[in-house]
Amino acid sequence: MLGEVTEAQGYKILTSYRFQCSRCNELGFPRDNESQVSKEAEEHIRNCVPADPFMTDESGNMIKADQIEKRLVPRDIPGYGLLKWILTGNAHVTFVNTVANEKFTYHITQAKRRPSDPEDSVPPHFISVLTGPNNTDDYTYIGTVFHNTDGDRYVHHRNSGMSQEAPSVVNFQYVYMAIYAGAVPDFIEVWHEGRCCMCGRLLTDPDSIERGIGPVCLGKM
Repeated sequence: MLGEVTEAQGYKILTSYRFQCSRCNELGFPRDNESQVSKEAEEHIRNCVPADPFMTDESGNMIKADQIEKRLVPRDIPGYGLLKWILTGNAHVTFVNTVANEKFTYHITQAKRRPSDPEDSVPPHFISVLTGPNNTDDYTYIGTVFHNTDGDRYVHHRNSGMSQEAPSVVNFQYVYMAIYAGAVPDFIEVWHEGRCCMCGRLLTDPDSIERGIGPVCLGKM
């Protein structure tokens, strides 16, 4: 029945005819009827992993893991922007949609420049999404962001094992392009987990944690 969750099912069907998983809180796409939603939800449950334990506890409160706490990435660091922060080369970032109650964690790395590349070219970035309980290693590659003269472009990898319509993939494309356009909605939050987004080292200084980047790496930007 709409809005109900059973332990056997592990999901509930909302009145908008979309499912919400009780294990990872993922929301499905709106469908025409309950039968379609159930079929999609059951497929999701077969491949579902628990919500990122690094983000919140069962009550939705922020928690610490391995002495690292996720922090909101400032949207206006003087001389440094949110887009630059997530593209520094080794960023772990979580996009939170506070309206849809969705959150996904991504690992964003950058390819190395090849000798044949033009001097003014920007190497592409590889995007992976957290799909398991280990927030260091359990990531699945979903696609690449290319930086061209006509603007940034996300290209989904068809052999990644993740559908282009998967909520985590759709979420990345939407939030990334909003950041790229400089028009991030107020209901979107961007979080980092207390590691330098450039070198990946653990941050211990409060100012560095707040920035999401250590002083040495910041000086290189």
